[in-house]
Amino acid sequence: MKKIFKFLGISLGALLGLVLIAVTTLNVKSLPNYQQAFPVEKIDVKLTPQRISNGAEISAVLCNHCHGDKGKLEGKWVITEEPFGEIYAPNITQDETFGIGAYSDGELYRLLRTGIKKDGSLAVPMMMRFPTAAEEDLYSIIAYLRSDAKAVQASQKEIPAYEAPFLAKLIFNLALKPLPLPKKTIPKPQRSDKGYGQYLANSLYACYDCHSSSFESNDFVTPENSVGFLGGGNPIAVGDMEAVISPNLTMHESEGIGSWTSEEFLAAVKYGKKPDGSNLAYPMLPYTFLDSSDIFAIHDYLKTVPILPKGENLASLE
Repeated sequence: MKKIFKFLGISLGALLGLVLIAVTTLNVKSLPNYQQAFPVEKIDVKLTPQRISNGAEISAVLCNHCHGDKGKLEGKWVITEEPFGEIYAPNITQDETFGIGAYSDGELYRLLRTGIKKDGSLAVPMMMRFPTAAEEDLYSIIAYLRSDAKAVQASQKEIPAYEAPFLAKLIFNLALKPLPLPKKTIPKPQRSDKGYGQYLANSLYACYDCHSSSFESNDFVTPENSVGFLGGGNPIAVGDMEAVISPNLTMHESEGIGSWTSEEFLAAVKYGKKPDGSNLAYPMLPYTFLDSSDIFAIHDYLKTVPILPKGENLASLE
């Protein structure tokens, strides 16, 4: 019997030793690098007025909340989130040292598609990835970032380098991976196309990212597979703001927007006004520049989404 206990003790000690070695190795190991696995495509984006204008609109919807500070997209602290620690939105102005001025068009394209930065590491936070957006819309974002717009002019604001806690390193090394590059060119649908509203809501403006159950369970490649797809319930906070719960965008009559008319949905998106006259909660802003036909197209698409009750995460903050 003593031999058995001795054997078990030695085995357990060896196992604990291996675990300790693994933990120590991972704790000092750098985050994974994907430079070789995802080579940069040679892309030369032409700065046309149409692209710059389109890129400015997309940026106003997607970039300004987190990257905007004092009128420039120079980055700022966003949130402290377990297990990822301190999260900052990076400086995406044209500064070559502190911003993205040293990026080539191909490197920016890769970043927008996959989440891989110039140095081959994954960007944190990882929300700004567009694996199914049309080529032309990504070129428009790049054109805007290269433009003479005040918001993207070089800023020397230095954003702290991301320091990954142990659990974050574990997740990045074992679970979180870059998104795939498309195997063929993705065309932008026409306004008259049946799938136009779905494209805007999912591929371009990524409404599901905030309006599904949680960021962690969102599916960038197939948004409809996100847990609680467009049913809301995700606590949203930027900086020091108090967390707000993302609303349910499905057509549930009492807990979603099923009772809203198209004109009321337009007023909410375009002017920030709900049907009862109250204002939408920040970080949702009035998007007065969006074309009304685009907003109606999104509303038409939302009518086709499976109806869900109130988001699961809401109860935790009530």
